[in-house]
Amino acid sequence: MKHDSSQNSRKASERRAEQVSHPAKVKAVQKAKGHELIKLGVDTHGGQYTFARMIDHQGMQPAQKLSPAEFTAFVQKQLSLARRVVMVYEAGPYGFALYRQVSELGVECLVCAPERLSRGHKRVNDKIDARELLSRLDRHLAGNSTALRLVRVPSIQEEISRRVARERNTYRKERQRWISRGRSLLHTLGISRPGKWWEPERREQLLKQVREVYETDVLEEGQGGAGAASSDGSDDGRKAGGTEPAVVPQRQGEAQERGCR
Repeated sequence: MKHDSSQNSRKASERRAEQVSHPAKVKAVQKAKGHELIKLGVDTHGGQYTFARMIDHQGMQPAQKLSPAEFTAFVQKQLSLARRVVMVYEAGPYGFALYRQVSELGVECLVCAPERLSRGHKRVNDKIDARELLSRLDRHLAGNSTALRLVRVPSIQEEISRRVARERNTYRKERQRWISRGRSLLHTLGISRPGKWWEPERREQLLKQVREVYETDVLEEGQGGAGAASSDGSDDGRKAGGTEPAVVPQRQGEAQERGCR
């Protein structure tokens, strides 16, 4: 950020020196384009850009909304109206494509760190954010180095290398989540130390163990309950040779409950 501030100060000094050394040329350019400076504060979204504009030292104009293609045409028009066009927007999920696009057109583009811009406002919307960005840009150009928290824009190669590292970290975290889910499920089935359950050999051992413990018990209890009911022939669920009520239906319910877990 110190590098960006020193670079902006150097550019400002060069412009002042040019104005002193070639005042007639500067006045001719200003007369041809009409204005010295146009400032834009832009709140970016996928389908539209909300922006506010300030011309020279005039007041802030109402915020507008345009599609990305319409905004590009609007920026090109601003370049024909003023000698210098400066805009700012927040870094976000849409990357730095807008920065590279407007920089190729000749716009001085600044990218700041994202933050809550509508702090202190009862309402939160894109127009408020765009006006707040423009207000901070105006203070930044006036010399307030704390008005914007600028970020360094990486090159395309740096951005691609960062993306590879971030994707690798994302996949590693996702893999760890699935490992934890599998262990949690095996814990509910009574297997306290499943180990590396995702490996083929260990997975087959665990499946065999689960079948032996749960599927066999359920089948045996189901057959025992059916035999007891058929031998007795009564509807009260009593066993064939005695007077005690059968507990097989209850065991079946417990086995089904364990299986659902």
